[in-house]
Amino acid sequence: MFVFFLLTGRWLEQRLRDRTAGALGHLMQLLPDSIDRQLTNGQFERVALRHLNVGDVVRVLPGEVFPIDGTIVSGDTFANEALLTGESRPVPRGLGAPVIAGSYNLSTAVQVRIDQVGRETRYAQIVALMEQASVDKPRLAVLADRVAKPFLVFVLLAAAAAAGFWWGADPARALMAAVAVLVVTCPCALSLATPTAMLTSAAWLAKRGVLIRRLQAIESLADIDTVIF
Repeated sequence: MFVFFLLTGRWLEQRLRDRTAGALGHLMQLLPDSIDRQLTNGQFERVALRHLNVGDVVRVLPGEVFPIDGTIVSGDTFANEALLTGESRPVPRGLGAPVIAGSYNLSTAVQVRIDQVGRETRYAQIVALMEQASVDKPRLAVLADRVAKPFLVFVLLAAAAAAGFWWGADPARALMAAVAVLVVTCPCALSLATPTAMLTSAAWLAKRGVLIRRLQAIESLADIDTVIF
């Protein structure tokens, strides 16, 4: 029964990690699957992102997401970079201005020379940091795991002591007393509640556009009394 409780808790934690990973995967899916790339004759063809190389020129239409980090070589537009910079207002992007993957082209079609593509873009690096954050444990969770190990030994000794105390008078009651000690002192809450709460918060925030680089930051929020914008 004790092992069943522990394994069930670990299973729930793994499900939450998978759900958090799914939220991060949704962020990566914001990028388009294909884009218009300029040919040597000046025409454009639709190609998958994996076929793009640094130095290629692509055309991004209004309403499309910039799939690469690059520099505008033709056209003027406004870009929505809120997901990456937090800036809620559209920012002007003209000839020679940089654009970043994950931002939206709002006004007119522009041609962009690719500076970074794929895993090298700033957007992909941010998502990679979030994926790392979902794996790392915050300081409080590490402390809980460290305390849980000696606590488990103490629980088993306490259960054995309870059984020994009642064994002489009533062996059946001794067994129930040992089981009761195991149930009420199960360290599942100690070692699993903290990472479960952290992962749930990270997944909830990721779905709403708030990117968490370190789960430790959620714990640190309890000590913050002033936020400056």
